[in-house]
Amino acid sequence: SLPEYYDEPFADSSQIPTFLVSQLARREVTVSLSGDGGDELFGGYNRYLWAENIWNKMKRVPGPLRSVTGEIIKTISAGMWDSVFSILRPVLPAALRFQHPGEKFHKLAYMLGADSPEAVYKSLISQWLSPMELTPGIAEPETPLTRAMQNSGGWDFRRRMMAWDTISYLPDD
Repeated sequence: SLPEYYDEPFADSSQIPTFLVSQLARREVTVSLSGDGGDELFGGYNRYLWAENIWNKMKRVPGPLRSVTGEIIKTISAGMWDSVFSILRPVLPAALRFQHPGEKFHKLAYMLGADSPEAVYKSLISQWLSPMELTPGIAEPETPLTRAMQNSGGWDFRRRMMAWDTISYLPDD
Protein backbone atom coordinates (compact mmCIF):
# COMPACT_ATOMS: atom_id res chain seq x y z
CA SER A 1 0.00 0.00 0.00
CA LEU A 2 1.03 3.65 -0.45
CA PRO A 3 2.10 4.32 3.18
CA GLU A 4 4.76 1.61 2.87
CA TYR A 5 6.45 3.70 0.18
CA TYR A 6 5.88 7.08 1.84
CA ASP A 7 8.91 7.01 4.15
CA GLU A 8 12.00 9.20 4.13
CA PRO A 9 13.14 10.78 1.90
CA PHE A 10 9.62 11.00 0.45
CA ALA A 11 7.73 11.77 3.66
CA ASP A 12 5.26 14.61 3.40
CA SER A 13 3.07 16.28 6.01
CA SER A 14 -0.01 15.73 3.85
CA GLN A 15 0.55 12.00 3.24
CA ILE A 16 -1.68 10.66 6.04
CA PRO A 17 -4.67 12.95 5.39
CA THR A 18 -4.33 12.32 1.64
CA PHE A 19 -4.21 8.56 2.21
CA LEU A 20 -7.27 8.61 4.48
CA VAL A 21 -9.26 10.81 2.09
CA SER A 22 -8.24 8.57 -0.79
CA GLN A 23 -9.40 5.46 1.08
CA LEU A 24 -12.74 7.08 1.85
CA ALA A 25 -13.12 8.46 -1.65
CA ARG A 26 -12.29 5.09 -3.19
CA ARG A 27 -15.63 3.80 -1.99
CA GLU A 28 -17.75 6.68 -3.35
CA VAL A 29 -15.74 8.82 -5.77
CA THR A 30 -13.88 8.14 -8.99
CA VAL A 31 -11.53 11.17 -8.81
CA SER A 32 -9.80 12.74 -5.80
CA LEU A 33 -7.70 15.90 -5.86
CA SER A 34 -4.97 16.76 -3.37
CA GLY A 35 -4.69 20.23 -1.86
CA ASP A 36 -0.95 20.50 -2.58
CA GLY A 37 -0.23 23.61 -4.63
CA GLY A 38 -3.48 25.39 -3.81
CA ASP A 39 -1.84 28.08 -1.65
CA GLU A 40 0.59 28.98 -4.41
CA LEU A 41 -2.07 28.98 -7.13
CA PHE A 42 -4.87 30.73 -5.26
CA GLY A 43 -3.01 33.13 -2.96
CA GLY A 44 -3.45 31.19 0.28
CA TYR A 45 -0.31 32.34 2.12
CA ASN A 46 -0.53 35.36 4.43
CA ARG A 47 2.77 36.64 3.07
CA TYR A 48 1.02 37.57 -0.19
CA LEU A 49 -1.09 40.10 1.70
CA TRP A 50 1.65 41.15 4.11
CA ALA A 51 4.33 41.73 1.48
CA GLU A 52 2.01 43.76 -0.70
CA ASN A 53 0.76 45.87 2.24
CA ILE A 54 4.27 46.34 3.62
CA TRP A 55 5.66 47.42 0.25
CA ASN A 56 2.76 49.81 -0.43
CA LYS A 57 3.38 51.52 2.92
CA MET A 58 7.18 51.40 2.75
CA LYS A 59 7.51 52.94 -0.71
CA ARG A 60 5.90 56.17 0.59
CA VAL A 61 8.85 56.71 2.92
CA PRO A 62 12.18 57.79 1.38
CA GLY A 63 14.71 54.93 1.18
CA PRO A 64 17.39 56.61 3.33
CA LEU A 65 14.87 57.25 6.13
CA ARG A 66 13.72 53.60 6.00
CA SER A 67 17.33 52.40 6.13
CA VAL A 68 18.18 54.59 9.13
CA THR A 69 15.03 53.40 10.93
CA GLY A 70 16.02 49.79 10.25
CA GLU A 71 19.51 50.38 11.60
CA ILE A 72 18.08 51.94 14.78
CA ILE A 73 15.79 48.93 15.31
CA LYS A 74 18.78 46.58 14.90
CA THR A 75 20.77 48.35 17.63
CA ILE A 76 18.45 46.70 20.15
CA SER A 77 18.86 42.92 20.31
CA ALA A 78 15.96 40.61 19.49
CA GLY A 79 16.06 39.37 23.09
CA MET A 80 15.73 42.91 24.42
CA TRP A 81 12.75 43.56 22.11
CA ASP A 82 11.19 40.35 23.47
CA SER A 83 11.66 41.65 27.03
CA VAL A 84 10.11 45.02 26.20
CA PHE A 85 7.13 43.35 24.55
CA SER A 86 6.63 40.97 27.48
CA ILE A 87 6.45 43.94 29.87
CA LEU A 88 4.02 45.80 27.58
CA ARG A 89 1.98 42.72 26.68
CA PRO A 90 -0.90 43.40 29.13
CA VAL A 91 -1.57 46.82 27.57
CA LEU A 92 -0.90 45.92 23.93
CA PRO A 93 -3.77 45.34 21.52
CA ALA A 94 -4.28 41.67 20.63
CA ALA A 95 -2.85 42.26 17.14
CA LEU A 96 0.55 43.09 18.69
CA ARG A 97 0.71 40.11 21.06
CA PHE A 98 2.59 37.80 18.73
CA GLN A 99 5.29 35.23 19.42
CA HIS A 100 8.96 36.24 19.08
CA PRO A 101 8.46 39.99 18.57
CA GLY A 102 12.21 40.65 18.63
CA GLU A 103 12.83 38.31 15.73
CA LYS A 104 9.96 39.90 13.80
CA PHE A 105 11.25 43.42 14.54
CA HIS A 106 14.68 42.49 13.25
CA LYS A 107 13.16 40.96 10.11
CA LEU A 108 11.23 44.22 9.63
CA ALA A 109 14.45 46.20 10.18
CA TYR A 110 16.17 44.35 7.33
CA MET A 111 13.05 44.67 5.20
CA LEU A 112 13.09 48.46 5.63
CA GLY A 113 16.25 48.49 3.52
CA ALA A 114 14.40 46.88 0.60
CA ASP A 115 14.37 48.92 -2.58
CA SER A 116 11.83 46.87 -4.53
CA PRO A 117 8.83 44.57 -4.06
CA GLU A 118 11.12 41.66 -4.98
CA ALA A 119 13.47 42.53 -2.11
CA VAL A 120 10.52 42.64 0.32
CA TYR A 121 9.40 39.19 -0.86
CA LYS A 122 12.92 37.76 -0.56
CA SER A 123 13.27 39.13 2.97
CA LEU A 124 9.99 37.46 3.95
CA ILE A 125 10.96 34.03 2.60
CA SER A 126 14.65 34.05 3.52
CA GLN A 127 15.88 31.86 6.35
CA TRP A 128 18.64 34.41 7.00
CA LEU A 129 17.98 38.07 7.78
CA SER A 130 20.88 39.20 5.61
CA PRO A 131 22.12 36.26 3.54
CA MET A 132 24.76 38.26 1.67
CA GLU A 133 26.49 39.01 5.01
CA LEU A 134 27.15 35.27 5.34
CA THR A 135 29.20 35.25 2.14
CA PRO A 136 30.69 38.73 1.71
CA GLY A 137 31.99 39.50 -1.76
CA ILE A 138 30.17 36.59 -3.37
CA ALA A 139 27.36 37.25 -5.81
CA GLU A 140 24.04 35.50 -5.38
CA PRO A 141 24.00 32.45 -7.66
CA GLU A 142 21.37 32.16 -10.36
CA THR A 143 18.47 29.97 -9.25
CA PRO A 144 15.01 29.22 -10.63
CA LEU A 145 13.76 31.98 -8.28
CA THR A 146 16.22 34.64 -9.46
CA ARG A 147 15.50 33.77 -13.12
CA ALA A 148 11.75 33.97 -12.48
CA MET A 149 12.16 37.33 -10.74
CA GLN A 150 13.94 38.72 -13.79
CA ASN A 151 11.24 37.50 -16.18
CA SER A 152 7.96 38.22 -14.42
CA GLY A 153 7.27 41.81 -15.40
CA GLY A 154 3.74 42.85 -16.26
CA TRP A 155 2.03 40.99 -13.42
CA ASP A 156 0.94 42.64 -10.21
CA PHE A 157 3.06 42.00 -7.13
CA ARG A 158 0.76 39.37 -5.61
CA ARG A 159 0.66 37.30 -8.83
CA ARG A 160 4.43 37.52 -9.15
CA MET A 161 4.87 36.20 -5.58
CA MET A 162 2.48 33.31 -6.31
CA ALA A 163 4.42 32.48 -9.50
CA TRP A 164 7.75 32.65 -7.66
CA ASP A 165 6.46 30.31 -4.94
CA THR A 166 5.15 27.89 -7.58
CA ILE A 167 8.60 27.79 -9.19
CA SER A 168 10.80 27.80 -6.08
CA TYR A 169 8.88 26.81 -2.93
CA LEU A 170 6.27 24.30 -4.10
CA PRO A 171 8.71 21.79 -5.68
CA ASP A 172 10.60 21.41 -2.37
CA ASP A 173 7.57 21.49 -0.05
